Amino acid sequence: MAVKYLAGNRLYGTDAERLALPTEPSASVTGTGNTWTTVGDYKVAKFITSGDFVMTDAGNVDVLIVGAGGAGGVSLAGGGAGGGVGVATDYAITSATYAVVVGDGGAGSDIDDTNGGTGGSSSVFGQTITGGMGGRGRNDTNTPTAGANGGGGANGVKAGFDGTQDTAISGFTTYGGYDGGDSPTGNTPNYSGAGGAGASADGQSPASNTAAGGNGGDGIQNDFLGTNYYFGGGGGGSSYQGSAGGGNGGAGGGAGGSANTGSGGTGGSGLNTGGNGISGGGNNDANDSGGAGGANTGGGGGSSSHQGSNPDGDGGSGIVVIRSPLVQPNLPNGTTFLTSDTNKLYMFDGTDTWNEVA
Repeated sequence: MAVKYLAGNRLYGTDAERLALPTEPSASVTGTGNTWTTVGDYKVAKFITSGDFVMTDAGNVDVLIVGAGGAGGVSLAGGGAGGGVGVATDYAITSATYAVVVGDGGAGSDIDDTNGGTGGSSSVFGQTITGGMGGRGRNDTNTPTAGANGGGGANGVKAGFDGTQDTAISGFTTYGGYDGGDSPTGNTPNYSGAGGAGASADGQSPASNTAAGGNGGDGIQNDFLGTNYYFGGGGGGSSYQGSAGGGNGGAGGGAGGSANTGSGGTGGSGLNTGGNGISGGGNNDANDSGGAGGANTGGGGGSSSHQGSNPDGDGGSGIVVIRSPLVQPNLPNGTTFLTSDTNKLYMFDGTDTWNEVA
């Protein structure tokens, strides 16, 4: 039965209907794997793939948009960059159907000495957040598609790529514009790769050709899913000399870089942790793969190490989160509710509590 509204600020219905009176915002989502669930005092739409957000009632929402991570480079290479991040709070929207785009992670290559691919853009409500750039591959002089953050530099072509912070529309704040680290200069041929930038920090530059690969830069923290996750961490660079290890992925799903003879770098924390880089076994096992960026974190992929043509790590896909506060019933203090199934009387205190009175 539906709640009956009687004269004198009196309500009548089942106890379940009374408990449901703190009303949910009227909205729904479409798209594979996307959800509309209660998280604390909010209803939260989590988009892990592209779809629609269907808002029936106008209201204010909080929004998180994360671009996808770039892939790591191949062979003595740089880590992929984390995607950019956009955030809005109390953003006013009307009753409408809104298209949501979630970017795909940058594609890793299985061709020796090539750059990683740039991650795809994510968008909603007219705000677009671009993905992270791919990491440099050894001796690849091409430049990947521009992105929010720059991939790390590689042996042969030393410099990392520069990121470009996304332009924010009214009501949004964007994070990014950080640069990939640089591979060391010099004449020794086998240098470690640098880390890809994250959404809050540049990628790390290795100190020397015998140092570990550079770590990826950290991403941005956000708690709209109920836990304060990092998003948009950069991928780690690879290493070659001695026992030096691969670079670690940045917080926010960045993946670890691989190592020719040392230990692979570890993936960064996030909604889904970035993959670890593979530990090498010398030139017999050369060019082991970098880890993949964490799914739906915007984490950058880790780079692969020396020789051969094993793939670098793919970038992590992006994510869009929209949350709306649960709405308390618009009832005056002293409103009563008589339950039809338990025959109990409750009184509303004017904020958010029903107190049993009989």
